[in-house]
Amino acid sequence: MSLLSRRNLVRQVRPAVFMVEKMPTPGSRVVLGANIVGTAFAISKDGFLVTAGHVVQGTLPQNLRIMSPYGRSGEYGMGLGRTVSEIIPHPTLDIALLRVSRFTVKDRVTVGFAATSEIMVGDEVVLLGFAGGNELAFCEEILGGA
Repeated sequence: MSLLSRRNLVRQVRPAVFMVEKMPTPGSRVVLGANIVGTAFAISKDGFLVTAGHVVQGTLPQNLRIMSPYGRSGEYGMGLGRTVSEIIPHPTLDIALLRVSRFTVKDRVTVGFAATSEIMVGDEVVLLGFAGGNELAFCEEILGGA
């Protein structure tokens, strides 16, 4: 994938990529970015996001906040955070749905899922996320087998 293609891909999908942050406990020191635990992706325009199950495991919905690091036009700047109203974990897979009240992405993009029959070991993939920080990181990988 060319550099131009990667940049275009990141520009297209980054409005659908959100930080998942654990809310600090009362009385604790607040450090921007210190409580980021993972990434969520908007999958519907009515407030449903998907994340890895281990990101939210053992956490109450009210203790999570979804944040967008980008404004509507794509400029960097911490967006307004929203509290999660419901966590819906998958019973066997490491995936969970998050429902965010009073939150719509009508002016944002959403991401979808590819059919597993369309993805094969050896395919080039681009990974996006907020692992370990408050900046969106991406890398290219070759999909391996288990």
